[in-house]
Amino acid sequence: PTLVIPDESRLIAIGDIHNDYLSLQEIVATFRESDAVFFLGDYIDRGPQPFETLELLGSLLNRPNTWFIRGNHDESIRHIGEYLKDGNYRFSDLGDATKTGVRKTAQDTLGKLIEHFYTHHIQADEIKQFASTIRSFENRLRSFAHIKYQDKEFILTHSGIDNEVVSCDNLNLVNLDSVTFGLRSYKYDIDQKYRETLPQ
Repeated sequence: PTLVIPDESRLIAIGDIHNDYLSLQEIVATFRESDAVFFLGDYIDRGPQPFETLELLGSLLNRPNTWFIRGNHDESIRHIGEYLKDGNYRFSDLGDATKTGVRKTAQDTLGKLIEHFYTHHIQADEIKQFASTIRSFENRLRSFAHIKYQDKEFILTHSGIDNEVVSCDNLNLVNLDSVTFGLRSYKYDIDQKYRETLPQ
């Protein structure tokens, strides 16, 4: 369905958070009650603070006029929630997708979560609650949003939209995988380029 955003609202779109809790916290602090906020995916992987990031995003689930789009890095959120749902974890499971159900590129996020639980002495009940929150968050993720705002129509996605969809009247032609995972192959391995920027 088309979302009609009131003309007087500010339209805010935020993408590629990648566990950067401090930046996310700064952005969220600027929200006004009337803002229409769209998060455009890639909530996890790469960055340093997945626990705090997912907790903050979970706290926004009941905020009015807030929508969450799925990014290509977010497919593992459900798997991480499922792995942690009993409040248990094992360091020996890290790196083994057959034990965790978490794809290889999200093992880093799972490792940072487990390290956080261990170093902060977080108990099983709290881990279960966290797992429930991120499963609820994952259930709210949508492929794209079609909005009307200030007499214009927009399609908000994580990674673009196929050229065959030339107007908002053709939304039934949207390839849902392409709006999440991209339209074409990339010249560079983005994850490798990111790893090259990290301190040794």
